[in-house]
Amino acid sequence: MTDMQSDLDAVAELDPWRDGEPVQYETMRVLRERCPVSPGPMGMYYVARYDDVDEVFRDFERFPSRGGMRMPGVELQPAEQLINERDGGHHQRLRRLMQSALKMRQIRATAPYIEQLARELVGKLVATGGGDVVSELTMILPSKVIAHLLGVPETDHAQFKAWSDEVVSSTWPMTNATERGVGFAASFPEFTGYIDGLLQERRASDNPPDDFLTRLLQARDEDGEPLADLEMWLTTAHLLYAGNETTQNLIGNLLYELARDPALYQRLRTDRSLLPPAIEESLRHDPPVTMLTRAAAEPVCLRGVDIEPGERVVVGISSANRDEQVFTDPDRYDIDRPNTARHLAFGKGAHLCLGNELARLEAKVTMDVFFGLVSAISFEPGFTYEKIPVWWVNGPVSLRLRMSAAR
Repeated sequence: MTDMQSDLDAVAELDPWRDGEPVQYETMRVLRERCPVSPGPMGMYYVARYDDVDEVFRDFERFPSRGGMRMPGVELQPAEQLINERDGGHHQRLRRLMQSALKMRQIRATAPYIEQLARELVGKLVATGGGDVVSELTMILPSKVIAHLLGVPETDHAQFKAWSDEVVSSTWPMTNATERGVGFAASFPEFTGYIDGLLQERRASDNPPDDFLTRLLQARDEDGEPLADLEMWLTTAHLLYAGNETTQNLIGNLLYELARDPALYQRLRTDRSLLPPAIEESLRHDPPVTMLTRAAAEPVCLRGVDIEPGERVVVGISSANRDEQVFTDPDRYDIDRPNTARHLAFGKGAHLCLGNELARLEAKVTMDVFFGLVSAISFEPGFTYEKIPVWWVNGPVSLRLRMSAAR
């Protein structure tokens, strides 16, 4: 028996895909040490070490993103693909169109809305001495910010949030289908109908609002062509659920760490200049998305493991972010860590998350408001951590905190 086969046998019971449990950091440590490229469910290969994850992210020619998080065998037409499922010119076209509609000045312009909303939501929690910051803050704020950015009327924000949750929790992200039908429109007819209505209003208006939907509607590619309706639906849905999940869990994970360390909470509250590195360290220590998938475009040998064309490669973001060869004492949350910014929470290369600056802005503004209104936090008696039961998502189901109002 070869050393490689021995290692494969030794880690056969280790499963980084487990649902409903905290992220398997100890499992990942063993994989990095003994079997950094290991076979997993459905013929996928899990990549555990930082350098390999970084290579897979950057080398989109050998490791294209086609298939995204879909189950093996799910085939999509180009127009049905989300931006994270596209490659080459097909990806660049959609990315340029989305970037033209989501520029930094538009992202920064949402700061006053984020601050106002955070004051309202945190203020309610403080008034009652605390509560579940997930259901009363982190689940609400990102979805409303995305809806505001898109141009959805305030009265429809709650419904928009419900649709976002429906998309994330459904079978569509992995199978391109639900019990209602195949494809996005058949799976979510109410959502697509609603977006169509907003687009029709903007097309009919001589002075449409300057929001993401209007800018996306007006955007043209190099051939002067606009996005197809299906692409508009999918782009909106992707921004909605990707933006919600990332920011919700970024803020939730950061507050969880601060509740565990009252001295650190006071340090950040006193010196707000430390907030950006605290956010980056949270992204490294507990990335909101634990893994993404790629597919081998050609025969590849990675760490001695042969991967055939079409086979899936799962890039272990959570594992890479705690690689001992890159980050000293990686399991420790340390805002003074000199190389925190090397984390891979938002991916790398051509597919770097388009919404990363928006997520950072939401976290910074929300936490700044939080520190201004809340002098101290602690867990409610009996609180136990429970991870969201979605295999690629990392964040708390609930986070019940006691809060002391600032004087």
